[in-house]
Amino acid sequence: MVSTLRERLGLDGAIEDDAIALSLMEIDRFSDPQSRWQAANDSTLGLWLSLKGCDVQRALAPIITKGECVG
Repeated sequence: MVSTLRERLGLDGAIEDDAIALSLMEIDRFSDPQSRWQAANDSTLGLWLSLKGCDVQRALAPIITKGECVG
């Protein structure tokens, strides 16, 4: 899942695979959308995307809404 997400979001080497995987696990801990969004925004991945000027909600919407974080 990490490599797929890295490719889909165009993530460069500045964020490590372990950080992405941990972020996905943090998001996946929750079942309700509001908590999943909060976890996504607070995660290393969410913060990294935000600092890069990405729209975090748009980038992570498929993960949050489908509930498919850790594969």
